[in-house]
Amino acid sequence: MPRFSDFITASGAKGTEVAVPCEVPAISITRRQLADELVAAGCSEQVVRNAVVVLSELLMNAMIHGVPDEEDRVCARWWVIDGVVAVSVTDAGGTGLPRLERASLSDAGGRGLLVVDAVSASWTVDTSDGTTVTAIVRD
Repeated sequence: MPRFSDFITASGAKGTEVAVPCEVPAISITRRQLADELVAAGCSEQVVRNAVVVLSELLMNAMIHGVPDEEDRVCARWWVIDGVVAVSVTDAGGTGLPRLERASLSDAGGRGLLVVDAVSASWTVDTSDGTTVTAIVRD
């Protein structure tokens, strides 16, 4: 099965790649960069808002459940293709696969991929080189 990153490469879409330190403040800095680039690319307010939510959740999940690289970072990437945004976060790979889980009302966390699933058109997991979760956001 072809990887989503192969489709992106074949499309010729220009993307952004950011090495994100595994520190909570780095998430907001990266979110702002994504939002600014999507607004500049002419994406709708809804797409911008949802892409920023997806990026936040994927970064937090990678920082909590994944394994950072040797410099304590994870990699965020995004692309815009005809107003559709692909958001991807890669860590060095953990012991389990990202999956949807139903958190109870008393759980403090465990809803990240449920949020991603709710606001994205689709999402995938690729473990061929670390763990990469990619979500597609569109109107």
